[in-house]
Amino acid sequence: MPDPKSTFTSIIITQAIAIFGFLVVPAAVTFVAPRTTIELQRREDHVSATITKHILLVVPIRKFTIESVVEAESHVVAAKYGYSTNSDRLRGRKVEQAADGSIWIVGRDSKCQVQSTSTEASGQADQIKAFLDDPDAEPVVMTATAGWALTYLLGGAMTGLSALYCVGATLGAGRWLLNLMLPGRESSSSE
Repeated sequence: MPDPKSTFTSIIITQAIAIFGFLVVPAAVTFVAPRTTIELQRREDHVSATITKHILLVVPIRKFTIESVVEAESHVVAAKYGYSTNSDRLRGRKVEQAADGSIWIVGRDSKCQVQSTSTEASGQADQIKAFLDDPDAEPVVMTATAGWALTYLLGGAMTGLSALYCVGATLGAGRWLLNLMLPGRESSSSE
């Protein structure tokens, strides 16, 4: 018995589910644990910083420019062992809360927070301060992550899922267009 033809509605529903699972969810996961680049340049009398947040490791989602950088600060919250919720407190269940780190890049008129790790935040802030103090410094590009495991391993897996879907959707659309252009061509599944 031949397979029934897919209806337009079933194709739309299937693609909506696939887009949600293979594009939206990976984009949301990598938005939470992004790869962020910080580009520092000296322009005449001031330092300019361009901060670009990437989802799916390579897709720039947000770009922020601070024209006159005056300071860089690291904010680190140490790991602690305790109750994370009131429910945990009632049950007597203690958990280890992970350490967190970020960098604040402060300009004359604006500031921007960049997510980092608790171990790298202070070093990255020191690197920015060293750039601010050196009038002959060459432009610097730094990468800040939410931890290599989250950003690169989990983000890489999510990016791979999205790339797999995009390749499959492109090949499927190409096959559909080829079938439209060559109407006499039968698919091998109906034989």
